[in-house]
Parts: sequence; structure tokens; C-alpha cells
Amino acid sequence: SPNFHIMVKIPTKMLFRPFSVFLQRLSVRSGNGRAAPSKIPVAFSGKLCYTVRNGDIEKGDAMADVFISYHMESAGETAGRISETLERDGISCWYAGRDTTLRPFEPQIVRAIHDCRVFLLILNQQSMNSAHVATETKLAFNRYARDNHQIGLILFHIDESDLLREQSEVSDTILYYTTLFFRRIEGFPPDEAHIGELKKAITTAFDGVR
Repeated sequence: SPNFHIMVKIPTKMLFRPFSVFLQRLSVRSGNGRAAPSKIPVAFSGKLCYTVRNGDIEKGDAMADVFISYHMESAGETAGRISETLERDGISCWYAGRDTTLRPFEPQIVRAIHDCRVFLLILNQQSMNSAHVATETKLAFNRYARDNHQIGLILFHIDESDLLREQSEVSDTILYYTTLFFRRIEGFPPDEAHIGELKKAITTAFDGVR
């Protein structure tokens, strides 16, 4: 059977307004009138395109300016507010609670870290003991070392926790990388003023990366 290719391109004026869509039903009709329907949830931000092949949607390349690493249950609301603030000024963001689509989610996270310009770690008591956050931090550092520092590394500290007082393999891993290589921004409480300072640091970090 023939393949059908449809490229869906986001208009330029929409590139800096990340959004999510649900494609409830997509039909690709061949010359004999038969349809290949799809019902696939997709979410995307920044610049993306989708290709439809026989009713299946394949996601194209995407890049967000900022990857946000955080503990979902305790800092999800903060990640959302940071993203909203940055995106109002045309700085696209990627964070797992909003931007992962279908499982497996791990390759999506790896790709988003690989493509971002700034890796932002939201640090609190819960994130410093999160194995997922530690893995993301190591991935960001590996890219920093491999790509000749062509990624900004920023830590946004949103509570009164102290990494030095934590005694676990996970927290020690995060302490090692963030102490040596991250710019630290104090953000307690994570209010509008502190998020404004964070935005300035992210903008400055862009100047040092391609």
C-alpha cells in the first residue's frame, strides 16, 4: 500500500508560544477513497513537525531553549510558572510533566537535554534525593564536557534545604556536579522577583552558547 506524508508546520508567529494539542482523528485518504485514521495524543513546544505515514504520526526534530529538571510532585507548580514567565519573552522550555508524550519517556528526556541551550535544575529537598534528577544532571554535565561548554548550567534553589547536610549517593552526585559547574541562583521563596532574577541569568547564559 502507498505511503502518505503530511508535514504539519507551525507558523512562525506561533514558534514561541508552546502549546499542546490532541489529534482526535486524522484521516489520510488514498485514491480509492479508503481512509487510514489515527487517534494519537501529542504534545509539543517550540518548533516541531509531524509526518503521517499510513495513519501513524511520527514526531520530527524539536529544540527548546531551556530544559527544566525538577521533582514533579514538589516543584511541578514552580516549573510551570518559570516556563510561563520565560515563554512570554520567547524563551521556549521543555519539562517532563508537560512535554513528554507517549512512553517510553526516557529517550525524550535524553533528546531534550541534548538539544537545549540551558539546563535548569530546580533544587529543593525532594529533588536533591531524586535519582531521576541526578541522572538528568549527569547527562547535562556530560554534554557540557563533550560539547566544549556549549550548554548553560543553572541551579535554582527554591527552599532552605542544604546539600551539604544530605548524606546519600544521590544527593552527593548532585552536589558534586552543581558545586563545580553550575551557576547558582537563590530562589527562596520562588516568587516573581526571584524568577525574574533567574530569567536574567538564563538570558546571560545564552550569550555563551551557540
